[in-house]
Amino acid sequence: MSPISKFLMINLTIFFAFLTSLGSADRCEVCMYDGTIYRDYHGAIAAPKFCRERAYIMTKMNEQTEPRGALCTYLNWNTQVKDKYGQKTFCRIQCERSTDCIPASRQIPDKDGQEIEHPAFLGRRDMACNEWPAN
Repeated sequence: MSPISKFLMINLTIFFAFLTSLGSADRCEVCMYDGTIYRDYHGAIAAPKFCRERAYIMTKMNEQTEPRGALCTYLNWNTQVKDKYGQKTFCRIQCERSTDCIPASRQIPDKDGQEIEHPAFLGRRDMACNEWPAN
C-alpha cells in the first residue's frame, strides 16, 4: 500500500470514528424497572436515588474493564407508566460507551403472603436523551 493510501485510510478511519462519536453524544440508555421499585412513600426521593446508584454501579463495572471512557452519568428519572405493581421506574443514563443496565430485584408477597425475590428489571432502550419509552 502506498504512503498516500495509508495516510488516507488512517485519516478516514479517524474521521468516521469522530462522526460516530458525534452521533452517539446525544444518545442515552433508559434502564427500565417495574412498579416494585417505586413503592417508597417518598418516591420522588427514592427514584432518583435508585437511578443514581445504577449509574454509579455501571461506571464501576466499566472501570473494571477499561478506566478511560468509563463514566455513566445519571440524567433523569420518570415514573409515568403504570404496571400491575405500580409505576414503572425509568432511569435515563448517559454513558461514554455502551454499558449494560444493572438489574434489580425486590421482595414482594406471593399469593400466599410469603415474601419472594422478584426480578424488577424490564430491559434497556437506547434513545435520544430527550425521549422516554411509551411503555
